[in-house]
Amino acid sequence: MGGGDDPPSVTESVDLYSSSLSPLLDLHAPVQPRTVPFPRSAPRYTSELRLLKRTGRVLERRLRTQDRLVTN
Repeated sequence: MGGGDDPPSVTESVDLYSSSLSPLLDLHAPVQPRTVPFPRSAPRYTSELRLLKRTGRVLERRLRTQDRLVTN
């Protein structure tokens, strides 16, 4: 490593990690490939349903805003 009381350089730190910690990590927690299933698109979620849901959320927000105005 570096001489004297100097802190190790970035390169020395990376080399130390690569030579000692990385193999330990590979030994105790090896990388394992996994397949991640993608959710199937729901055929019932049509563009019409998407529009209805969006409109419903707009109306709910409007109602909450009106409720706050009435109670204050």
